[in-house]
Amino acid sequence: MSLDPIIAIQVLDLVIRARDINHISSLYVTKKVYEIPHLARFHASQASGGLLITEAPRDNLPKMRVIVLDGGRIAFTGTVAEFQKSDLPAVRELTTLDRHDHSNDPYFTDPWDKLDKMKSENPIR
Repeated sequence: MSLDPIIAIQVLDLVIRARDINHISSLYVTKKVYEIPHLARFHASQASGGLLITEAPRDNLPKMRVIVLDGGRIAFTGTVAEFQKSDLPAVRELTTLDRHDHSNDPYFTDPWDKLDKMKSENPIR
């Protein structure tokens, strides 16, 4: 959804709240793999002051599964730990920084390039 970071974390916290307070299962679809550990590490609980979302103890992490689709088929299903350790090509594709060959991508000129050109042609002396 390309949300700003503050709103994005609020959406993740709503998913956590639905899961832990209201006991609602959900499918959270994303290509932002850095959101997965947040969903897996934090949990919501009711406190006297209201709702708390805190880091879960390591021995009581929320139940969560990760599914990776590739070409419309399930390529991986497992825990977050298994996902992070997986060496499957479809998982590596998601977890590795952009490693595609972009040499054939269209080139768009830099709109600021004219300013740089003017500076180099007319240097301040």
